[in-house]
Amino acid sequence: MEHLKNIEFTNSEFNCEIENDVAILTIKGNAFNSVSSVARNTDIIPWFDKVEQSENVRGVLVLNENEAMSEKAYNEFLAEIIGSDFDPQNPKEISRFTKNEIRTREITILGNIIRKIISFKKLLIIGINGDIVSPFFGLSLAADFRFASTNTNFVLSHIKYRLHPSGALPFFLPNYLCQSQVADLLFRGTKLPATELKKLGLINDFYDETEFIERTKAEATQICKVSLNVVKSTKKLLYRYNNSLNEYFDLESEFILK
Repeated sequence: MEHLKNIEFTNSEFNCEIENDVAILTIKGNAFNSVSSVARNTDIIPWFDKVEQSENVRGVLVLNENEAMSEKAYNEFLAEIIGSDFDPQNPKEISRFTKNEIRTREITILGNIIRKIISFKKLLIIGINGDIVSPFFGLSLAADFRFASTNTNFVLSHIKYRLHPSGALPFFLPNYLCQSQVADLLFRGTKLPATELKKLGLINDFYDETEFIERTKAEATQICKVSLNVVKSTKKLLYRYNNSLNEYFDLESEFILK
C-alpha cells in the first residue's frame, strides 16, 4: 500500500483519494490555471502512470469543483493571457496574447493529458458538476464514461471569444454526432444542458446535483469491477486513432498565436 501514498495527495489545485479501489481526482479552483502550470507535465502525467501500474487501483474518477471549468474561470484565464484589451462582455478578434507562453502551455499540456487519457490502460470516468466550456468539453470526450449533474451545461464558448475550439473538440465530436450536427455546434456556438447531452449521447447519464457526487462514485465503483484484462484489450480495439490524434494536435499547434 506504500505506493498509494504517492497516488493519494492534495494541493491547491487537485485532490486525490482512493475509495473502493477507484482513484478519485478532484480538480479545484480554476482548471485553466491548473492545467497551464509548468508542473503539469511533471506531476499529472506521471501520476496517471502510477495509477496504471498500481495493482490496488482499478480506475480513475475525475470530478471538479463547481465553476472550475466554467465561463467565469475561462474569463479569468483569458484576462490574464490577453491583458487589458480583454473585455468579456464585448470580446473582439484576438490578434495576440500578452502572455503567449501560458496560452501555449495550456494548449500543449491539455493535449498531453488527452493523449494520456486515450492510452490509459484502465477505465477513466468523468463526473461534471456545473458548466464546462469548450476546451474541457473536448477533454471530457476522451473519457470512457461521462456523468453530469442536472446543473451542468456544455458551453461552446470559443465562438464568443473568437478562438478555435481546443481540447480536441473538433476531433472527438464527429465520433458521437453526424457532420451537420458537429458543424452546427462548432460554428454557431450554444449551451447544451444535461438533458440534451444525454439525448445526443455525449454523456452516459445525469443525476440531481444534491446526490450527484454519491451517485457518480457508486457508478464508478460498479463500472471499475470489470476485468482489467477486458478493459485493456477492449480499449486497444476501441480507440485506434492515436496516430490521427497526434496529427490533429500537430495541426492545432499552427493556430497558437505567435
